[in-house]
Amino acid sequence: MTIINHEESRDTVEERVNKLTDEFQKHFQSHIQNSPEDEDRINKIFREWVIQKIAELHIRFNID
Repeated sequence: MTIINHEESRDTVEERVNKLTDEFQKHFQSHIQNSPEDEDRINKIFREWVIQKIAELHIRFNID
């Protein structure tokens, strides 16, 4: 039986959130460098980035 340490789980989730936030910020800045006119479209760019992440999970775990 595995005992879950909720404090460690929370730390792990926070670390992952921070990593994904940094990753998106880098993606967004890169996108803006190539298309400065899109700077005010952060929500659209974020949604597209999330869709890419979900697709990656589907491929990685062979989810239909």
